[in-house]
Order: sequence, then structure tokens, then C-alpha cells
Amino acid sequence: MLNRICFYKLLLIACLFSNTLSLFAQLTDSQKAALDEKNKGFDFYFNCGMYIGNKFTANYYNGISNPSEISILRVVNNSHYREEIKNLIEERQNVIMDESGIALDNVETNMRYNMSFIFGFGLIYHFNRNLSLTLSFSQARLTTIGGVTFTYNSGVPGNERPEILKYNVIGKELRNFFEIGTRYTMYANEKVLPFFELAAQLNSLKVQSADLVIEDAYFPMMDMYAGQTYVPNSGLNEINPYLGGVGGGILGGFGIRIPFTKTVALEPIIQLQYTFMNLEVYDEKKMMPNYNFMVRLIVGDEIFAK
Repeated sequence: MLNRICFYKLLLIACLFSNTLSLFAQLTDSQKAALDEKNKGFDFYFNCGMYIGNKFTANYYNGISNPSEISILRVVNNSHYREEIKNLIEERQNVIMDESGIALDNVETNMRYNMSFIFGFGLIYHFNRNLSLTLSFSQARLTTIGGVTFTYNSGVPGNERPEILKYNVIGKELRNFFEIGTRYTMYANEKVLPFFELAAQLNSLKVQSADLVIEDAYFPMMDMYAGQTYVPNSGLNEINPYLGGVGGGILGGFGIRIPFTKTVALEPIIQLQYTFMNLEVYDEKKMMPNYNFMVRLIVGDEIFAK
């Protein structure tokens, strides 16, 4: 469904491009020179919209794809956590377990990110009516949720039977993006100005949390105790391990500028990022596509001269 929507949007932009090409041919040389001079200078912008992260790195948070960094076994193999989980389930679910408590049954291996909010700012330097240099910074916070199933045996004497419980693993991360690139704008129509962009990207990713959530209680799957086993009330120092790192890639975008005045405009834009995110999943790190759907508020440098 998402791919079909993207296709129709790109088709609409392509139609606008083809319409403006015929209009562009009607401009005289003097009109083109005037447009070149008129459009030189800086634009500043703020943008916000939706960011869709590729599901490949979402599986990093399932607790089994990279156990040296994120491991569900840090929770289920810890006797203190297991006892706490057993007590929680018995209290909230009103059940009685046998002495073995819970056992890990299945972990989801097809996790996806929720659609995320992205915001940022940037500048555009126009060399002429068509060609520009772009610089931008943006940030997105992503969340992914996957399913985990546990089994346990009912401890009611004479009525022992296996039971299944479903809970979640939740991962959260912060992504920062810096891009430098070029942009080509078509100035054949003053009211609708199609453009496309191509940029190189540098990104940084930081894992903020990765938790097994049972009955609204969060159990960390990250190594929060520097390799030591969690023991309650033992005075262990909790750390915040840095997971993630720097990556990069390329970005392409299509959009339309809608001017309201000489200095203010809106730009709806669709972007495809083909990027490397520094998370290892099942012993692999890959470049994968990610998507932006954004609106920019453009402010020209002339507004500051008034």
C-alpha cells in the first residue's frame, strides 16, 4: 500500500515536471537572465514531517539478533528477574505457577518501526534560478515493538497444564542526519516550482533503550551493569552503554515550492534515503532505504534586510 502511494505521488510530480518543461521553453534570454539575478541568495527553512525507518534494523531490538549488545537472556536467565516476573504475573493474571516459573517460547523476528516524527532546519544557496547548494540537519526518534511469548505450567494441584503468555519488547533510538547536496529547480511557472535534490548524508544513531515489558514493568535487555549480573540491593552501579554509531549514505528527493510572497514559501517534499545505519543484525550491517515525507517553511534572506 505504501509503495503504491509513493508511486502515485512520484507520477504526479513527473507530470508537473513535463508540463513546466514546455513553459520553460517560452522564456526569452533576457527573462532567464533576470530570473538568475533575482533568485541568487540564501533561503532558510524549518521542516517537519514523517520518517519511516527500514525494518532491517528494527530486528536489532528483538533480543536475539545481537546478543552481545541486546539480549533477552539477560532477563529470563537472571534468577532475580525471573522471580520478580513470576510474582508480577501471578499477581496481575491471578494465576498460580509451578516452581519452574516462566520459560521463553518464541521471539518475533519481523519487527518494524512505528512511523516517526522528524524535524530539522537548513539553508539553500541559489547560484541562479535553477541550481542551488543545500545544507540541512534533522532529527528523528524511532520506536519499535515486537512480540514475545512465554509458557508456564499451572501449579494448581491436580490441574497442571501448559499456558501461554504474550508480552512485548520495545526499542527506542535517536537518529541525527546532516546532509550536503545540490538542488535543481524549474522556474517556468511562478506559482508552482517543481524541484529535485541529491545529497550526501552523514548520520549518527544512538540506542536509547531496549526493554522486555511484562505487566507494565520494564526489564532492560542492554548490559546496564558492565557485564555483572543484576542483584537487587547489591549497590551495583548502573551505566548507560553507548550502542549505535556513525553511518552515511545518499539521499534523493522530489518536491514542489509554493511561493506565498517573495520571501515566504512552503515546500512539500518526498525523500528516499539509501543509508547505512550502524547497527549489527544477525552479524550483518547493510545499506537500506528509509523514507521522509516532509513540509518545509521557507524564509528568504531578504526578510532579514527589512
